[in-house]
Amino acid sequence: GAKGLVIAGAGAGEFSEKFINSLNKVNENIPIIISSRIDSGVITQNSVLVKRAVAANDLPPHKAAILLRLALTKNITAQDKLIELYKTY
Repeated sequence: GAKGLVIAGAGAGEFSEKFINSLNKVNENIPIIISSRIDSGVITQNSVLVKRAVAANDLPPHKAAILLRLALTKNITAQDKLIELYKTY
């Protein structure tokens, strides 16, 4: 019943190929945000390993989750809109 996912990857948001394949099977209507769990980690859009995921840029996972919740309250789920949102905040 999840409406969105925030993934806390290591370092540059990396994880195993098996995990990438699993995320690629997630319903396309569910936004996926990739964040880093380290203090100074930055995830950029061109480094995202899951093709339809959105980079959280410099937001840690807990802040990325809050921004996703706010986006969902406004029905913002399109990848391009979420990319702009995460670039802005």
